[in-house]
Amino acid sequence: SKWSNACGNKRFCPVQKKNYYQILGVAPGASAAEIKAAYRRLALIYHPDKNSDDPTTGYIFQEINEAYQVLSDRSTRADYHRSFEEEGRGFK
Repeated sequence: SKWSNACGNKRFCPVQKKNYYQILGVAPGASAAEIKAAYRRLALIYHPDKNSDDPTTGYIFQEINEAYQVLSDRSTRADYHRSFEEEGRGFK
């Protein structure tokens, strides 16, 4: 599975601050509809009930949910952007 080494992929790496846009596979300027569509697509793919034989899907599913919770709320998303700016990091 391409998710077996989370940090090798950079999409899911607990060592660095999470880039929720990378996790959902959307651009930082993505609309609410694009974020929701990406979340639904990934949730269907990585839902633990559909992948009970792969223990990493539970972790990935949690990451997808966390990313969606932050990016789907306008206020939380703005706070998330500010935290990256304060660190001098931009979204790539």
